[in-house]
Amino acid sequence: VLGQGTDDFNIQEDAVKLYGMVEGLPNIYTIVGAKNLMVNELSNEKTDRIIPVGVLITKTGSYSISVAGTETFDKSVMFVLEDRLTGTFTDLRVQNQMEVVLPTGTYNNRFFLHLSPPVEISFTHESCHENDASITLKNPSATSWSLELNKTDGSPVRQLENLKGEVQ
Repeated sequence: VLGQGTDDFNIQEDAVKLYGMVEGLPNIYTIVGAKNLMVNELSNEKTDRIIPVGVLITKTGSYSISVAGTETFDKSVMFVLEDRLTGTFTDLRVQNQMEVVLPTGTYNNRFFLHLSPPVEISFTHESCHENDASITLKNPSATSWSLELNKTDGSPVRQLENLKGEVQ
């Protein structure tokens, strides 16, 4: 959750994980320092983040890991789930879940959620001088991105690849 929280454990906004022990029902949590959290409110700082995700499995089986609520974030925020054992990266905006087979056990250094901050968009309207309008996009993330600007009829105006930083 992004909000007024901090990136460290904060007893006012965060909640320590309470484990359910129903066989076959996995326990999933984020890890901050030595604490396993079921609620982890982050600050609004506009930087890339890598959040360790822990899983406690009580019964060997096939599981799906997904992130709920991504639709409440700006469409430019990236949610990528990494499995460091297999080297797999799943873009949760494209494929809404990662499938994984897990034996009984605790996995605290295997899964990581990568979050990127939203792209900032600003613009100026065209004046009486014509052709002086501008659109500025600022990507605060270290991740490069691609851009396609289209007219209202869908026809392309400009395509840019491997962008970082600011473009006008």
